[in-house]
Amino acid sequence: MNGGIMNRGAFVFAGVAGVVATRLPAGAQVRTSLSIATVASDPLALPLYAQQLGFFAKAGLEVTINATMNGAAITSAVASGAVDVGGSNLSTLVLAFKKGVPITVIAPAGIYNAASPVMGIVVPKTSTIVAPKDLEGKIVAVSPLRSISEFGPSEWIDKNGGDSSKVKYVELPFGEMEAAMLQGRVAAAVFTEPYISESKATSRVLGFPYSAIAPQFLTSAFFASAAFVKAHPDTVDRFAAAIRQTAAWANKNQQQSGEILAAMAKLDASIVAKMSRVVYADTLTAAMVQPNIDLLAKFKVIDRFDAKEMIYTGDTVK
Repeated sequence: MNGGIMNRGAFVFAGVAGVVATRLPAGAQVRTSLSIATVASDPLALPLYAQQLGFFAKAGLEVTINATMNGAAITSAVASGAVDVGGSNLSTLVLAFKKGVPITVIAPAGIYNAASPVMGIVVPKTSTIVAPKDLEGKIVAVSPLRSISEFGPSEWIDKNGGDSSKVKYVELPFGEMEAAMLQGRVAAAVFTEPYISESKATSRVLGFPYSAIAPQFLTSAFFASAAFVKAHPDTVDRFAAAIRQTAAWANKNQQQSGEILAAMAKLDASIVAKMSRVVYADTLTAAMVQPNIDLLAKFKVIDRFDAKEMIYTGDTVK
């Protein structure tokens, strides 16, 4: 396997492969090099696995992966052309697209599956909060604000006897949420793994609010600028194919993928081994993207639109 250097704050990793000859549309350019910016987290770890397993190399791609930026910085870097491909949560991409940022979703990443949820709302073990309605008048930590992290819980509260308009949301990094709850600065927090598992000694899961959105939907994805997709459709196709191959492998080999994730992201291997793992979509479909759009439209953040407008229309879309 290829080598690399990584910690939870920084990661740069490159691999080299030969050129794959394919027939390109008129005006398209051959590109075998690809720069990727993603986050070293379970939902967006597919490029890390693809590099380690040689799937990018088999696709004829010379890839550099950078995980030093946050989601907003990644979107900006992709839109400006500083990075070819980025990984992000879908609600952030939906908001950016509706604001006129020229981006196109080109491959799926993690999905939310109600049968194996990896995002929950957590309260301290000593909390008197036992139902969604009990969150009225309380402060809830999310990351980021004005995203699915906020509106998913709001949908869950409203569907279960509460009034989300009476809940105050504040933005905190995941790593600071547990301390904020224990100090009484927030009453609850919307956690993802591995933070749910890491906080079990002090906290308990109140519920899994994303299940109120849909039983299963895409929560994260990889994207490129519209200009890059138009200029390099062959590169986009090969990247998407490698990601689909990696997703199929990761879904069948969670122990091995967990070992790679723990080593690269400097996570506790015992926590990763026990936590609920993300399931990856192996096909990009408008139907899996649409719940994110519908949720934001319901809370009047955007006007509703068809997910097909923002996703790649190559062979990866059904």
